[in-house]
Amino acid sequence: MIPCWSCDLPAEHHHHVVPRILGGTRTIPLCAICHGKAHGVAGFRNIGSLTKAALDLMRIRGERVGSIPYGSQLAADGRTLEANATELRAVDLARQLRAEGLSLRAIGARLTAAGCAPRGGNAWNPNTVSRLAAVAAEIP
Repeated sequence: MIPCWSCDLPAEHHHHVVPRILGGTRTIPLCAICHGKAHGVAGFRNIGSLTKAALDLMRIRGERVGSIPYGSQLAADGRTLEANATELRAVDLARQLRAEGLSLRAIGARLTAAGCAPRGGNAWNPNTVSRLAAVAAEIP
């Protein structure tokens, strides 16, 4: 058992003294309560509550949180979304082919043949093709 650096209770977390995003590599052992205090989260008990608090803080600051819909990309300001012309071509083609009555698998094959690829670079999944046509109206 490693004791907490602050209070000598059993340590449950390795807290980065300098945030990793700033190049920090050293950690200190902290118990759940002290780790929560280090991040300014009262009543911290697990990683989930710490993650939720961090995401809430990002929202308050106006920072982008969550996934970016296909057909959009993050703007230079790092907060807003803008249209992605390459992906919008795939969205338009998927909607057109769906309106013509093609199956989701056939649409995926046609998208691939047209040089349109999903973000992951793999083959088009029918569920992804279905969502692609459904969320197209939400693109900025």
